[in-house]
Amino acid sequence: MMTELKQRINYLELVKKEKEEALKTAPEGALRVSRHGGRVEFYRRMVQGKGGGVYLSKQEMELVKRLAQKGYDRKVLLAAEQELAILYYCKTEHPPVRVEDIYDQLTDVRKELVKPIVEPDDLFVKNWETLAYSGKEIEKPEGGFRTLKGETVRSKSELIIANILYSNSIPYRYEYPIKLKGMGTVHPDFCVLNIRTRQEYLWEHLGMMDDEKYVERNIRKIRCYEKNGYYPGENLLITYETKNVSIDVDEVRWMINHYLK
Repeated sequence: MMTELKQRINYLELVKKEKEEALKTAPEGALRVSRHGGRVEFYRRMVQGKGGGVYLSKQEMELVKRLAQKGYDRKVLLAAEQELAILYYCKTEHPPVRVEDIYDQLTDVRKELVKPIVEPDDLFVKNWETLAYSGKEIEKPEGGFRTLKGETVRSKSELIIANILYSNSIPYRYEYPIKLKGMGTVHPDFCVLNIRTRQEYLWEHLGMMDDEKYVERNIRKIRCYEKNGYYPGENLLITYETKNVSIDVDEVRWMINHYLK
């Protein structure tokens, strides 16, 4: 318990120092957010209180973000000081509001304007899933298979994997490009994310294991993965299939439960 207490104090002291420094260069005034129907307006208030302030246009969004960040930083600093006051007297209970909780208490508008000290899972996943990238082109999309997520994949087995991932709320990117030394850019079938640990895994489904040339090509690929730091059972997941031995759905579910939850 004392080790955890010390670690918490060290962390809060760093947060306190960081926010004190940030506030020294923050702009004067405070941000007021006003809603008119479906429109959001921003005002800079120089005097504390309700209402008032100078309207900030779209061209002043950088100032809007700095003022929003200032408001967030001040609340974080106050929460850090209050928690430190308790911990300095060896009280191990957490205060009503921790510094990590401040972001969750902000309105949706303000959340979009500030950078939290710890990115919440939902925001982390949203940013991870919406990352723009170019996968391999499917020459005949109409010949592919439509997933529950609304994407087109190349095979029934990939469809099974994609749909089980989606049904288990596991974020994934289909054929996300990865650069490997010795091979160049490759497109593993899936890049998946463990939300709890925020670790990424590559998932390759080898669907033609009775084809000698296919097997040799993929053995070279897996060895190249290993040379680049991707190891089966650690951050590289592999499933197999032949013409006579189809994909094992139970194995797919086990791998998801074991590695991705």
